[in-house]
Amino acid sequence: LSAVLLHQRFGRLDGARVLRTYVRLVCAAVPAAGVGWVVSAVTHHVLGDSWLASAVALVVGGSLLIGVFVGVCRLLHVSELSDVAAPVLARLRRR
Repeated sequence: LSAVLLHQRFGRLDGARVLRTYVRLVCAAVPAAGVGWVVSAVTHHVLGDSWLASAVALVVGGSLLIGVFVGVCRLLHVSELSDVAAPVLARLRRR
């Protein structure tokens, strides 16, 4: 859907490059989601179904999910990751 919308807005896109990027992002998302799910399941198994367990699962699982996603994206050489992270990192360095 996003490729169709981008094509309507900007014209011809490099379809093969866009597809390769999407495949890499899905390949990074699958293990990240698995890690997040496992952390959530283990946390709820250990702490029960309380708000504390949900908060711990959210913070720990979410942090690990993001870390795994970014790590796999770097391994797969997803150049768009640098494009997104560069302004954030530049702002953090200035502080």
